[in-house]
Amino acid sequence: MIDLYTQKIRIALKILSLILFAAIPLSSFAWVTTTIEANLTVTPPALHFGTVFPEQVLYKPMFVSLSHSFLNNAKLNDVEYHIEQSVKPRNPHDLDYCKNNPSDYSRCYPTLCPYISKSADHTPIVNDTSIPAFHDPAATTSIAYGRLTKSDHDTEDNWTIDLHVPCFKGQCAQDNVIPHRYELNPVLEHQILGCDLNVVVDKVSYNHEKCELEITKTVDKHAVHVGEAITYTLNFKNTGKANCAGGGVKIQDVLNPGLTYVSESHSHNVSAGYQGIPLYQHTNRTLTWNVPTLTPGQAGSVTLHATVSPKSCGNFDISNVGQISSTELGWVWINSNIVHTTGSKPCPHS
Repeated sequence: MIDLYTQKIRIALKILSLILFAAIPLSSFAWVTTTIEANLTVTPPALHFGTVFPEQVLYKPMFVSLSHSFLNNAKLNDVEYHIEQSVKPRNPHDLDYCKNNPSDYSRCYPTLCPYISKSADHTPIVNDTSIPAFHDPAATTSIAYGRLTKSDHDTEDNWTIDLHVPCFKGQCAQDNVIPHRYELNPVLEHQILGCDLNVVVDKVSYNHEKCELEITKTVDKHAVHVGEAITYTLNFKNTGKANCAGGGVKIQDVLNPGLTYVSESHSHNVSAGYQGIPLYQHTNRTLTWNVPTLTPGQAGSVTLHATVSPKSCGNFDISNVGQISSTELGWVWINSNIVHTTGSKPCPHS
């Protein structure tokens, strides 16, 4: 199971300010300023539109992508963000003032925001929302949303920022496609218009794909005589969605006192011993194996051969259990099922 934990991140993690100015009909220029942010990167660092004229449509690409640190972090999966827009202040300190007083052109630029569209690439999957030009910047429907996700191999969005240069009332061409409500007041002619676009991270999803281990045990005989050979097999598997690889997967089997160790064998992905621990420790009767990396769905096995050698006479029940763990599990042991073998050792006559 994949557990997704979400974290709400608002303006504090703003990673892009796209500042657009236009002096109509003279010139327009735009640039992008970025700050270091762990989750996203934005390119190019600057957008320049050059000279513009009323009713002209200009296109510039903007790439929003997952950062290298995000891509290299196995716990992180996706980022959801939106592109918000606001009136451009003449002084950066007036940002909040201009949000509340957009018509004060002494401190705020006449807005260019309604004329900027944001077109999503919709590849490789459709998980972004485009916003056309000629919209109400204050409306919630005028927010462009994007999502990048490693699990769907969608790690970069190629946005097209379109500037649809407005015309002035009474001066628009006969084939003008600009809606009347978006025609500019002629008093703004030769004024510089501006708009701030901000890419804001809304949510980061942590992909807690886990290493999960299971182990089962079988025995070839359930009833034995003293001195008889007996064989145990441990089968294990990574049933999770992430590698078990933090120093290797450790498998252990502690021999019952009624057994004498003879030999072992194991699958190709297993090695005997574990980081300096020998295969068999006589003092604690423990066998140890190592699997350097166990990938999701990968399985393996170890086989243990012993002879039955109970210490006391009479009926006996030899029980045996194996266990497995790894760094990813915090070294909490996962025990196998318990197998039993019974028998009887004659007692000497008194």
